This record gives sequence, structure tokens and C-alpha cells, in this order.
Amino acid sequence: LNDSINLYGLASKGTKPGGFNADVQRADLSDASRAALIAEGLTSFDEEEAWNYELGFKSDLLDNTLRLNANVFWINWQNQQLTESRTVSLVNNSPLLTSYTTNIGESRIRGFEVEGQWVITPDLLGNFSYSYNDAEIRDFISQDQADLFCNVPRPTLDLACANAAGNVLPRVPRNQLALGLTYTGTLGNGWGWFANGDVNYESTRYTQVDNLAETGASTQLNLRFGLDINEH
Repeated sequence: LNDSINLYGLASKGTKPGGFNADVQRADLSDASRAALIAEGLTSFDEEEAWNYELGFKSDLLDNTLRLNANVFWINWQNQQLTESRTVSLVNNSPLLTSYTTNIGESRIRGFEVEGQWVITPDLLGNFSYSYNDAEIRDFISQDQADLFCNVPRPTLDLACANAAGNVLPRVPRNQLALGLTYTGTLGNGWGWFANGDVNYESTRYTQVDNLAETGASTQLNLRFGLDINEH
């Protein structure tokens, strides 16, 4: 737009290869458990694909003392790979809880980010960032959710109790915020010094697609002090 403000837009596509769940073929599984896992389609998982769309700006303002960047984004995700657990039986009839990679049919993430740095004084620098993520499952029949709510093996699309559509993607916080200050100075002997403090906040994360268990919000405070010793 001018020497201080840059506007941009992008569209990008990314993929992640599929693979195999080797535990389906482990030698100590009972024949019935192995057959059930194969019937569920857990022998392998598909490649995932995501399209990302973004609009934003980058700027240096107030005589280059304030750097301010922001963007809005939209991600369409197909066949997202996710870990689910199953209880199986071994050949000695003992139970075993193990994990397998499966695919979410479709999910969507949209949100915005803003971040910046501000030279408050020649010796004092502030920084800040905030991001908002609305991450929603659009299409996923979850065996884990079916086990919890309706106890139906191999649920179908018309079974509401197994459909995770509308739930929040696991391990994605809706809000993230960071604020920090760094102060620098010089000691009488010529050594430099700095002091830094920052606060980081994350809202709760769900642990699985059923959105029953969550971590709760977290806030962390970090404090640092350092010396910039001369060449000797």
C-alpha cells in the first residue's frame, strides 16, 4: 500500500501422507480382535488434505516504533488424521488398550491473529499477540463416541450418538494471548543487562472429539534476567 504497510492474500494447499496401523497385525492379538479392527477399516488411514485461505497486512507505524501485523484465515481440512483408542483382547484373553490413527471426514478452522512490537522508549520494548481459532468438526462418525454414548460397533452416518459434527477439534485452544516487556540498560563497568517478563494465556483444550474431557485454561508467567558481558 505504501512504504510502511503491506497488504497480502494467499491460498495454499497442503497434504500429509496416509499410512498403516501396524498394531492391527501384531502377533499377540486374538483372531476376533484382529478381525474386528480390520472390519472397522483400521488397517490403514488415508492421506489428509487442507486448503488454507488468508488475508492480512504487515505494517511499521509511528516512525517505525510500532510494528503491527494481523490476518484472518479459513482452513478446509479433509481426512484429518486423528488418534483414537480401542480395547482389544490378546491371545491369552487379557485386555489391551491401544491407539490407532483414523481420519476425520471434514473439519473447518477459521479465525484471526494480531501481533506486534512497540518501542515504548529506547530502552523498553513491548510485544503482544492474540489469536482466535474456531475449529469445528463438520463430518465424522467416531467409534470412540459411539462406545461412550450408544455402544454400537461400526456406527453409520445416520446414528446421531456417534456423529461428532459440530464438536470442537481436540487440542485446539480457542483463545491464545501473550504480553511481554523487555528493558535493557548498561552497568557502570560497561556490561549490558536486560530484564524480560511475559505472560502467556491459553483457553481450555478438549482432549478428544467427544468434547467430554478438557484441560482447563492455563496462564504462565516467565521472568528472565541476563548480562551482556564485554569481550573480556
